[in-house]
Amino acid sequence: MNSLIIGRDIAMKSETERNKIIKKAIKVSAMLVAQFAFGMPITYCLVYVLIPLYGEVSDTYRAIIAGALPLVTAITKMIVRLAAQRIDFLHPGDSHILLSVLHSATAIVFRVMQAELTSLRLFTLLSFVHGAIDLLESLTIVIRDYFWYFVYKKLKRDSGETILRASQFRSPRSMRFLADMSIQTILFESTSLIAAVGFIQLYSFMYNRNDASLASIAQFFIRVSIGISIDFVFNSFSFWLQMSYSNIAVVRVWCTKWRKHMLVAFILTAMTLCYFTPHLFAVVKAKHTSVVRIDDIGCKGPFSKF
Repeated sequence: MNSLIIGRDIAMKSETERNKIIKKAIKVSAMLVAQFAFGMPITYCLVYVLIPLYGEVSDTYRAIIAGALPLVTAITKMIVRLAAQRIDFLHPGDSHILLSVLHSATAIVFRVMQAELTSLRLFTLLSFVHGAIDLLESLTIVIRDYFWYFVYKKLKRDSGETILRASQFRSPRSMRFLADMSIQTILFESTSLIAAVGFIQLYSFMYNRNDASLASIAQFFIRVSIGISIDFVFNSFSFWLQMSYSNIAVVRVWCTKWRKHMLVAFILTAMTLCYFTPHLFAVVKAKHTSVVRIDDIGCKGPFSKF
């Protein structure tokens, strides 16, 4: 309903004819609600298919499931990204909001699945694979957008735009959008990694009697250091290529809009964690059930007699 109201207000300010107002309102409303409409079946698939399957298999298959997780949202991200780059009712610096929820949800679910791996070698390998895929994705994003838009035009049989030029996908609006999304992706990945590893190690520290407290603390710092270091290497190389060859002003956007990006990342991460935590917590709890019974842990603190 909010999307329809916003779409109607934007259409009435930019169009005068009734038919154009209706079309504009529908277009704006569809764009605003796109990531949520596509996200509902994806969330259903994650909650009721992938996450339960992940909790039943071994570490090797868990790594395969976690590594293939970005493929679940690949097509949806492509559709929303193409649409977000061609809208005219939002400031270029705000267009990334239309895609940020999908990125935050994918990052959090992936990082929890990665942090839940018992093998440190699989954890490190998955970090390398994920970093390499993100690097390849950021470097080929313009080419992929050009290709998929070309396929879309052929399927639509649109004769109004017979020649597609690469410059259409390297406009100032598109470059700003890509810079914002690069920053948001790094923030989501880093905060999700720290939150996921911290939560799992804290759970192990509190309820796993067979695991020494220092071992849990050491595992937290080891895994976070490995994950962030690998991401730092790939992200630094990606930033250098984007700024040197694609002319995407990532650093300039960050220096001027870092407060806004931090606020958006914090809000979306908190909202996504609130939704997915009960389902992901069930996987973590089931893993430690064989080690300790939570009901058997008594409170021996200073106020236990009350």
